[in-house]
Amino acid sequence: MNQELRPPKLKMTASLKAVIVAGAVLVYFGGYGLWEASTHAGPGVVTYGGDRYDGRSGEDEHSELVPERIYKKHSYVQGVMLLIFGATMIVGSIKSHKERERLAAGLPPSPYFY
Repeated sequence: MNQELRPPKLKMTASLKAVIVAGAVLVYFGGYGLWEASTHAGPGVVTYGGDRYDGRSGEDEHSELVPERIYKKHSYVQGVMLLIFGATMIVGSIKSHKERERLAAGLPPSPYFY
């Protein structure tokens, strides 16, 4: 393709960079949580309670020693949630930047963006 016909590349905004970094941090902690869960042996401590709704407080927050199976289940769920949230933030930011470049080039909006 001819160099003159190419639209100029737009720089990624600072806010998009910040979202990508935050997503990477979530992916890191999610992976770390999964690693910790997979290598953990024996019972573990899980924190329950402390929920607040309608201005009222639920039961008080407390920690319990739970069997290994329950501890690993909690840890795996938390790790996977962080991985999914982080990956969603990263992919969404990259798609947003590509769509922004597409619109700046004068092309119609992508039907697959939304």
